[in-house]
Amino acid sequence: MRSLLFILLIGLGIHISAAQEVNWLTSFDDAKSISAQENKYILISFSGSDWCVPCAKLERDLFTTEEFAYFVASNLILLKADFPVRKKNLLSEEQQKHNEALAEIYNPKGSFPVMVIVNDQGKIIGYVPHPKSSTEAYISSLKEIVSQK
Repeated sequence: MRSLLFILLIGLGIHISAAQEVNWLTSFDDAKSISAQENKYILISFSGSDWCVPCAKLERDLFTTEEFAYFVASNLILLKADFPVRKKNLLSEEQQKHNEALAEIYNPKGSFPVMVIVNDQGKIIGYVPHPKSSTEAYISSLKEIVSQK
């Protein structure tokens, strides 16, 4: 019985550590630097975290999954460009300008959510189609775009 409990706890620890692997950056320069060092593409996620219902669904149904964490760990650098509107969630003026500059280039229509994959030079590799019905469908789309290396 103890060994079963031990195995379950180890499994839970692996699951928790996989979820912690997902690290969203907020600086495009940092993302490009790490992307070049690790030879990975950058996934930019444009989100309205406190007002966009599809963004919250994407966060819940994809970004917090173990499958996404495992895929990201070996394939992508994550960059979040958030556009909250509630006063308590507002970003610094510098971060707002940074995100707006990213949106001018990669999300000029101002659609939310939008996910775009770029290389370490900022060249667009592809847009991730939305909406998808499942985590597996998103991962499949990500794999297809990333395989263009």
